[in-house]
Amino acid sequence: MWFPDNQSLLLATSEFQKPGSKFFRLDLATGNRDLVLSTAKPAQGFTLSPDGKTLYYIAVDPRGIRRLVRYEFEARRETEISTAKGLEPEIAISPDGKQLAYGIQTETATIRYLAVIPVTGGPEKEIFRAPNLCTFNCVGWSLDGKFLLFSEGDGTPNSSTPLWRVPAAGGTAERTGLSQNGVIRGPQVHPDGKRVFYTVTEPNTSEIWALENFIPARPAK
Repeated sequence: MWFPDNQSLLLATSEFQKPGSKFFRLDLATGNRDLVLSTAKPAQGFTLSPDGKTLYYIAVDPRGIRRLVRYEFEARRETEISTAKGLEPEIAISPDGKQLAYGIQTETATIRYLAVIPVTGGPEKEIFRAPNLCTFNCVGWSLDGKFLLFSEGDGTPNSSTPLWRVPAAGGTAERTGLSQNGVIRGPQVHPDGKRVFYTVTEPNTSEIWALENFIPARPAK
């Protein structure tokens, strides 16, 4: 994930069969890597505040219970924001840095809902509930912070997944007009407001590809 200076990245790492996670700041110009946080419990899903001063992540204890946590780099202070039952490993922060959006898995396996909560903590607000909402890293914000973006679909082969938007304050969801085979994940709006970026998880298939002429020929001596 990019820091706001556009010159460094936040990296999350973990070691096999070792507890916890480590977050590093990687300077792209020098290659220097500085440890900014080491957690005792594994971290699943994380995001940075728009000013790059605060990290939000989901910590998972051995019982599988997830906690939404805020960590302030300068103060080195950690604060628990939410322990909502069914909290999923995805977080998206609003452009103004005041709200977090995430998904909740209900006791009915096929039903999920989107919720928002202030970054300072407090009661969450349910925004939208439906079957077949995408799980894991499927929530984003519009550039003006007025809408949540999310995908919906069961991910079955040859099925089309539409990208939806719903008012962040609650209301009626509507299709954006964009759809894709597979599952749309991580929707992000470009700062110019004219483009949207996302990744797609396609149904599990096995393919054999042949790549030709992809290695440049050596110039003649």
